Amino acid sequence: MDCKRARSMLPRLFVFALCLLSPSAQAQEPVTPDFEVKFPLNPAMVLGAGQEPTPSAREAFGLNGSVTKLRMLFLDSKNLSLHNAGWDVRVRKIEGMQDVEFTYKRRYPFGESSLATILAQAARGGFDAREKKYKAQVEWGLNKRTLSLARKKLVKVGGLDAMELPGPKKVRELSADKIPDKLNHLEAAGWARKILEDAKVYGPVRGRRWAGELDGLALDFEVWDILTEDGQDYEPIVELSFKAGDENKAASKKQDLIDALSHHQGWLLRNDILKTELILKRY
Repeated sequence: MDCKRARSMLPRLFVFALCLLSPSAQAQEPVTPDFEVKFPLNPAMVLGAGQEPTPSAREAFGLNGSVTKLRMLFLDSKNLSLHNAGWDVRVRKIEGMQDVEFTYKRRYPFGESSLATILAQAARGGFDAREKKYKAQVEWGLNKRTLSLARKKLVKVGGLDAMELPGPKKVRELSADKIPDKLNHLEAAGWARKILEDAKVYGPVRGRRWAGELDGLALDFEVWDILTEDGQDYEPIVELSFKAGDENKAASKKQDLIDALSHHQGWLLRNDILKTELILKRY
């Protein structure tokens, strides 16, 4: 029923309730995320010569012998305008992949809220079940959870070595050119694009990934070399992670892995380490 026409026919309060219940006014169906559970590990306990996994870590996590190299950087203003607005723009190269990956990610930290509350908040922000271009994932650390909505774009860039990322000028140009509408219209049209055109480059950061398995659960063991707080050296950040399709499985497997790690004294760090936060702070 047309709400405007109905006002001349029905009592005002009844019409108000009717309009609220109309399909156009109802809340949109939320997205269905998958889950990535992450564990910060103590590098002094799980890394050996060459900052590679120790034999005991390889055995405990079923790590194979091959390693995949990774490179990444972030783009933002000097005062982190995009990050403070809930967005991160990452550029990444993965060994064996010819294209450069540009990822535009909207993040919703949980705080004390439930998953349902955060999904509803994201839906109100335009990230509902109708949005098919963004991948929804709950990033679940030991203590913190964040809903991320990521839009990835693969770009062919000529003249680069196997693990080389584009230089600052080119990466600014490409990130602005590929900016998705949701980010481009944040605040005001063109606001985020202008930030990317003039952005500071945070990185690049080098990483390595080993695949593993524990009791049938596929694991990733990653080591990232990040600048120390004084900027004079690099320190390894070690992260063990797995993916799950639903919240119950993620919670169950998370506890299983915590129990397994409890048999290795000092391996598991008790505070979450957020790589993005460290990179934006230190570079």
